[in-house]
Amino acid sequence: MTLGKKIALLFSRKSNPSGLICLWKAAEMRSAIKSISRQISAVILNWPVAWIILFISLLLTFLVWRSAQEDLARLQQVQLESRVSKVSDAVLRRVQAYEQVLRGGVGLLAASDVVTRSEFQDYIASLNVKEHYPAIQGIGYAVHIPAADLELHKRKMRAEGFPDYDIYPTGERDQYTSIIYLEPFNLRNQRAFGFDMFSEPKRRAAMEVARDTGNTAVSTKVTLVQESGEKMQASILMYLPFYKNGKPRATLEERRSNLQGYVYSPFRLDKLMGGILNEAQTGVKADINMEVYEDSQYSAENLLYDDNGIPDMRNAPRSDSLALTQSITVFGHTWSLYFTTRPAFHAAFDQNKPLRFLGFGTIFSVLLSALMWLFTKQRRRALVQASYMQEEIVERKKAEEELRLAALMYQHSSEAMSVADSTGAIVSINPAYTKVTGYTLEDAVGRNCSLHKANNHDRKFFRAMWDEINATGHWQGEIWNWRKNGEAYLEWTTVNTIYLDDGSVHRYVAQTSDITQKKASEKLIWQQANYDLLTGLPNRHMFHDRLERAIKKSRRSGFPMALLLLDLDRFKEVNDALGHAQGDVLLVEAARRIATCVRESDTVARLGGDEFTVILSELVDINSAEHIAQNIIKQLAAPFELLQDVVFVQASVGITLYPDDSLDVETLIKNADQAMYVAKNLGGNRFSRFTQDLQEAAETRLRMMRDLRNALAANQLEVYYQPIVEIATGKIYKAEALLRWKHPELGMVSPMQFIPLAEESRLIHDINDWVFHEATRELASWRKQLVPEFQISVNVSPVELRQNREKVGAHWIRHLQALGLPGKSLAIEITESILLNAESNVTDKLHLFRDAGIEVSIDDFGTGYSSLSYLKKFDIDYLKVDQSFVHNLVDGTDDKVLCEAIIVMAHKLGLKVIAEGVETQAQLDLLTAYGCDYAQGWLYSKAVTAPDFFALLLKNVKL
Repeated sequence: MTLGKKIALLFSRKSNPSGLICLWKAAEMRSAIKSISRQISAVILNWPVAWIILFISLLLTFLVWRSAQEDLARLQQVQLESRVSKVSDAVLRRVQAYEQVLRGGVGLLAASDVVTRSEFQDYIASLNVKEHYPAIQGIGYAVHIPAADLELHKRKMRAEGFPDYDIYPTGERDQYTSIIYLEPFNLRNQRAFGFDMFSEPKRRAAMEVARDTGNTAVSTKVTLVQESGEKMQASILMYLPFYKNGKPRATLEERRSNLQGYVYSPFRLDKLMGGILNEAQTGVKADINMEVYEDSQYSAENLLYDDNGIPDMRNAPRSDSLALTQSITVFGHTWSLYFTTRPAFHAAFDQNKPLRFLGFGTIFSVLLSALMWLFTKQRRRALVQASYMQEEIVERKKAEEELRLAALMYQHSSEAMSVADSTGAIVSINPAYTKVTGYTLEDAVGRNCSLHKANNHDRKFFRAMWDEINATGHWQGEIWNWRKNGEAYLEWTTVNTIYLDDGSVHRYVAQTSDITQKKASEKLIWQQANYDLLTGLPNRHMFHDRLERAIKKSRRSGFPMALLLLDLDRFKEVNDALGHAQGDVLLVEAARRIATCVRESDTVARLGGDEFTVILSELVDINSAEHIAQNIIKQLAAPFELLQDVVFVQASVGITLYPDDSLDVETLIKNADQAMYVAKNLGGNRFSRFTQDLQEAAETRLRMMRDLRNALAANQLEVYYQPIVEIATGKIYKAEALLRWKHPELGMVSPMQFIPLAEESRLIHDINDWVFHEATRELASWRKQLVPEFQISVNVSPVELRQNREKVGAHWIRHLQALGLPGKSLAIEITESILLNAESNVTDKLHLFRDAGIEVSIDDFGTGYSSLSYLKKFDIDYLKVDQSFVHNLVDGTDDKVLCEAIIVMAHKLGLKVIAEGVETQAQLDLLTAYGCDYAQGWLYSKAVTAPDFFALLLKNVKL
């Protein structure tokens, strides 16, 4: 019988006999009494009545006494089992709640490339650990340090304000895990600062399990380093691994190589278990002892917690004590919980009741036998009456005891309880109800049980609740209510129905617990563990969960699903120029724009940095993924207004489909990443769909990079030259040196393919230097033989300018002087992006070129982040209008207006203009009309070899 049903008996007009019998298990006793009474009636005429009655009465007394003892022992055992179950469940819930705290910490670290000490402190402070998680001694972050990075790590930490920082224990190891964050950072926890937990076998074993599985792990019993010099107490540590952002961790090797560190927390077992004992049920700590052991080895070495300091499990329990063992599994570790009762536990029960039954029965038997000597003629009636009287006394005592016990439990329960009649009118409440709701007994009695109902639930909710109560007699769940002062709160409510013998409703008993604060803490932890703190979008953890759900949903519905991975092009330039704060503003606005392009059922997530993902579930038309991608690109290409600046970024988007491209999460993400990089390598501001050819393209790219390393030595590279014609005279005074690669198997390879590979592999240094020497050698010959004022333009890679190398700079100038060439005979072509945030190396080289008379051209002008300030700052000589403007150069187009504006602006600034990609006479005529200075393109000649260019130049000279 539940506590609610027992309480209902207090308010019943009629006791429920079957309920009492179920509680005390005494049906066998009454049956024995009636059976023996009938036997006495049968033999009373043939045996000495007094002796027979005395014997039978004593026998009955013994049976009653024995039954009462068994009932008492059974009730105590049931009570002990109930409390043990509650404590065990509380231990598991508390440990799982502490795990969520660590997941929140991992979510914080994953949300940003760098989490400062103050940000970590603010996050821990927001959890109010001391109040909500009292057993936690601290929450920390231990960074994983390979041996090769040890000294760099020490210098970094000492530079952060810890001049005496070191890792202990000292000694050479293959890897370290130093505690760098531990909150609260008080004097006691500072003892652990810099401690290498990998150096201690028990800690390392748990950390390796967490690292290899990617899941939470706990250590065996350890002594915290914070407790040096104090009374040692058993403790455990909980670890949750944190991996490098953006790095794969699908396999064991990936998880080991991409480990960043651990969010961890030490727990004192005495505070963890002691707090649970105090909270599980009022009075538990006073009358029950508890010991906790690792595994099932009940030894002092395996003892985690002992409530009273007496090893009950390792000694024979007292004869008057009950014992019970419960095993639980905590993140792969088995804990054995051993409980024994104290005298106070047994004192809560009526221990003398069996003795009273024994004494009363003995006295009654003696008196009855004496009376039978005097009243032989009336012995049968007296015997029957005595039997009935004894039965009635037993039942009445038990009923009174049960009601008294129920009344005590009702009044002293920590849960709010109320009892209502069949119409829903409240007939009684307990003190806990007043404490939770603010309504007193006078306020509540006679009023409907919905007197403090909040407006958070609709009629459908309450209709479903009452339908379940009417059908099953039971309901439990979360419900919002109002306190008397108008404050809303969330409670967990259980409703039980008590029925009369005829099946009609007699009482409704409700038990409630206030869970408002608990839900708020759980919501905060969940939010921080699953959502990006900056944009509010799902983070990497939530993205993986959503993607797995979308795959399952697509599998069930049969409709395909698309995954989009996008990266903001040129975001780093904006971030470096305007600062991280404005970069964050741009990211928030970008997230908002992306979200407006998709359906509510789709998911937009931020993986970190400027990388976003979009999950498009259940697509009726797979082509709609491309439409959405194009819309996102369009939205992100629109200007961003940041303070006084208007900046432009663009997006590269990779698209992959389920189930066409892959059936698992990791492969889909890899496919989308490959497709995105294809779009980025094509110049960005576009999307690319994954195909099986991309894998082959990646392999081809590796082969091409390998072949490129041998191309220079194998004489496969050659310099071609394209003339730059003075429009006014038609004379060729300039030429651009262009690199070509004649692959022995692939033939002529486009520079668009191999130049990025050369920059990535740093082969561009040697290649660029070789091009310079080849071009200047031809230049010296052509100036001597044909055109004394001839000039060669050489493209210089941004990688070259940023490197602190003498070859591009002073070495080139010395080489020109050695050939007898003036500085003006050479022009270098650079892209405008290199000037946007020019580093000191770039600025120094450009000034060195200017001092030597070498001229500078801005290539592809108008396609990037154009600014007039750098044109004046670096004293530029030429602007080369990108061929994309020239290609569409017809009347009435925007390109015509832009091209004309660029030429006019350049002339106003004293710069000359070279138009690239001139292919038709109509284009040349318009450029002539605009006053353009030079033209370059197939209208005059494509890029040709040095001998062919010599012939072309010779012909032009003779004109």
